[in-house]
Amino acid sequence: MKTHERPLLADHWECFEGIVPSVVVTAARDGTPNVSYISHVFYIDEDHVALSNQFMSKMVRNVRENPRLQVVVVNARTGAQLILDLVFERAETSGPLFDTLATLVTAVATHQGMDHVMRLRSADIYRVLEVEVQSCEPGVRDAPATRVARVDTLGAAIPICLSLSRLDDLDRAIDLVLDGLVTRLGISHCMLFLADPDTRALTAIASRGYNRQGAGAEVRWGEGVIGLAAKRAQALRFSCVGRNFLYIHNVKTTGHLGPDASHDVPMPGLEAPQSLLAVPMIAGGDVRGMIYAESEDRLAFTPVDEQAVNLIAAQLAALVAFVESSRELGVARAGTSVSAMTAGDNSREVLIQHFAYDDSLFIDHDYVIKGVPGRLLWRMLQTFAQEGRTEFTNREFRLDTTLRLPEFKDNLESRLLLLSRRLAESDWPVRILRSGRGRVLLQVDGRLALQQR
Repeated sequence: MKTHERPLLADHWECFEGIVPSVVVTAARDGTPNVSYISHVFYIDEDHVALSNQFMSKMVRNVRENPRLQVVVVNARTGAQLILDLVFERAETSGPLFDTLATLVTAVATHQGMDHVMRLRSADIYRVLEVEVQSCEPGVRDAPATRVARVDTLGAAIPICLSLSRLDDLDRAIDLVLDGLVTRLGISHCMLFLADPDTRALTAIASRGYNRQGAGAEVRWGEGVIGLAAKRAQALRFSCVGRNFLYIHNVKTTGHLGPDASHDVPMPGLEAPQSLLAVPMIAGGDVRGMIYAESEDRLAFTPVDEQAVNLIAAQLAALVAFVESSRELGVARAGTSVSAMTAGDNSREVLIQHFAYDDSLFIDHDYVIKGVPGRLLWRMLQTFAQEGRTEFTNREFRLDTTLRLPEFKDNLESRLLLLSRRLAESDWPVRILRSGRGRVLLQVDGRLALQQR
């Protein structure tokens, strides 16, 4: 028997992005019709879609009485419509699918200030019976025939993952990933964050496509799209950040920072992004960091793009876990000369201020960093000023109780990498350089004046 062929839902993924509200037609037991508008119909597979049950009691009541309904979803790019004949199968109130929908609903609701109202009650699963395609009218902008071909992102992700598998240097791996996102996947604006289990925050390490790297900018766990993706350990992708979906940069630019100013690093970012993609880097069940991308274009990131970035994120997370678990002790080399590691006119005074209450550190009144990286840098600068020593090892950092490193998962390599990139981003007379596995070099251009506050 020849099976009835119907259009593939995956070929019409733009219809399931929630840009244009969908129309849902239901009927009560006595046949009385009801028309509702919902923000999002979620694609599950070729035979199933899901609707979020939040507060549309009339629609839900009708479905429970009469499980057949019809939904119209719209392609915001082409104007084409899919008419779906559905039948209700089940309502899920827990499990992976429910968690996925709940996270997406929470992300939108939080930014709309409606998280107390838009709580997901259930993920209602519907089986697809029929699919009818209503093509867009002639002359509609961005019709399928004029659409630019997309990059094979899954294919492009493979060489990035293979290259990552051959690296044991996190610094090189971060540049490899960001450069690969730009050149191979065509993602022009992206950032990479590493997780700090001590502060429950994500710290930016590097970025591409902005006028600054943003190393040291923080996003708190659960805050904004990036923080929520980390808290839920789930990728979040949005194709149209509308007027009501307020993407808030978690760290605001405050201009010149002095000792009494906010101890924050400005977050790089687009002024008005339309598409967002936040993919957590997960290894061993823990979120190790985040890959974040944004675009000024709607529908910039496809479901396949999300899958590709997930592959890269998983491979990079494994490398982060390996580097942090490989507690290379290192041995300081005797005889490292101060003159070899200092440059310029040493008569220049470099003011270093350390504030003990949050371990924030300032160079010539400019805020640099805080927390554990701030303690590490202050410790190196004190040693340099007292002993003239410029080389330090991971082993001595871990044995130094004054640094108060976490006993479990100290993330020392990641913190030193953050410190190195943060110092390199500005024209400060202090640098941290790698001198081998488990060893770093302090480079100072000038004469230090240390102040403990």
